[in-house]
Amino acid sequence: MAAAGRPGRGRVARTTVVPALHRLFAVEGRLEGWARVGHGHIHDTFVASYSGGAGGPTRIVYQRLNTDVFADPDLLAANVARVVAHLDGREAPRPVPARVGGGTSGVVVADGSRWRAWRFVEGRTVDRFENPAQARAAGGAIARLTARLADLPGPALVEPIAGFHDFGRRMAVFEAAVAADARGRVGEGGPEIDAVRRASSLAADFRRAVADDLLPTRLVHNDAKAENLVFDEAGCEVRAVVDLDTVAPGTVLFDVGDLIRSGAATGPEDDPDPAAVDVDRDLAAGVVEGYTAAGADFLTDGERECLPLAGPLMAFEVAQRFLTDHLAGDVYFQVHRPDHNLARARTQLRLVDRLVDR
Repeated sequence: MAAAGRPGRGRVARTTVVPALHRLFAVEGRLEGWARVGHGHIHDTFVASYSGGAGGPTRIVYQRLNTDVFADPDLLAANVARVVAHLDGREAPRPVPARVGGGTSGVVVADGSRWRAWRFVEGRTVDRFENPAQARAAGGAIARLTARLADLPGPALVEPIAGFHDFGRRMAVFEAAVAADARGRVGEGGPEIDAVRRASSLAADFRRAVADDLLPTRLVHNDAKAENLVFDEAGCEVRAVVDLDTVAPGTVLFDVGDLIRSGAATGPEDDPDPAAVDVDRDLAAGVVEGYTAAGADFLTDGERECLPLAGPLMAFEVAQRFLTDHLAGDVYFQVHRPDHNLARARTQLRLVDRLVDR
């Protein structure tokens, strides 16, 4: 799910488009209302309610794609179509086809924006896990996603964002942002810059594990934040894993680590007081227990050995990305207050420290 864009960045959603979208997608009924939902960083997302259709009241999710981030929307659409078709509704959302052509790749409207539609998955989402049982359910669902994608027919999926988890490439971009200091922010971000450089040793640990053949390449979610799972109303079972845009080759550490850094944190990702944020060890353990139980048939001894690296590694990567964007002038992630990306980076760096200090 994604929040609203912000002025000056070409990211403001064309909300006037939403009421007319059902004419472009295979949606029945009369529009009763719609609202923006979610607070993600990339796309703009709305839920519309309809009545009078053959199947009764229904809700549809509409997303305006961020084609600045996903520069090849056709590649993205092809990837997602293959993934959702293969999952066939197994803990996954169902796309709504476009009326013209009947495809699931979405539509381009008159203003040039690109939209797609999904059947709304009834349930609820959480920013952070509420108890260890919920954390175990989340870990299990993400492991099952990788297990189900193991036999996805070829050809191989292509990364929709090249080098998404290329730590060396991201570090080079980070250092370039520091050197350019495009917005004069390096001075205030000195402690965080130093912290990112120190934490880069985690990426070196990861590269050694890959070189030692401990981490086989698998199809993984690649952005397995807690908010990308829809639970039943009781919060006990996962009904769907959503936001499948980043599904591509990767390692299990990427998914386990994202679940831990997002779901086991005791405070929000952008907490104004990062020192107050800690890691709930029971929740982190729940993620690992759920993942290893559901992934028992595919996990190798090497992957299990590397799991303690997952949480700090992904917190480091996200901290680096937030700080890079802050230094560059907030050109990637949506921000909603001054120094928002800096606050996010500080919180992630705090998690790195707490996850390493076990």
